Amino acid sequence: MIHETFKSALHANVFDTAVPAKQLADKVGKSYTYLANAANPEQFESHFQAKDIIPLTLASGSFALLDFIEHSVGRVSFQIPHICGEVSAVAAELSLVTSEFSDLLHEVSEAIKPQGENGSSISRRECRRIEQECDHLITELCRLRAAVREEADR
Repeated sequence: MIHETFKSALHANVFDTAVPAKQLADKVGKSYTYLANAANPEQFESHFQAKDIIPLTLASGSFALLDFIEHSVGRVSFQIPHICGEVSAVAAELSLVTSEFSDLLHEVSEAIKPQGENGSSISRRECRRIEQECDHLITELCRLRAAVREEADR
């Protein structure tokens, strides 16, 4: 889910994770009050610093803040893949993903056909799903490239 504001993303990073907020504060070396106030959408002023984003993300396991920032500047990121398996296994998996992606492209082309004067019929939810599928395909392509490179270096 992409949050509408930095505060809502920060709130998700602090309170909507498996790590309790007080434990999270200890992990990042901040007071609970500092994090709670920074994440409070009703409190407009906050002394939350950019340098705290990475430790908070790593400690919470939530990418809500990073997703918000990336979305705000028209970028998207994905997890760097870990190579696991032989080139042939990675290629076979990529073949399946590519087939699924082909089906997705067909769905997209149908969804964005002009619907009269109102433009396309694609919803935000469909858009997010498509973005996730694209990210998955990119990740698999990176895995394949890395596996091929590793195989060539043997």
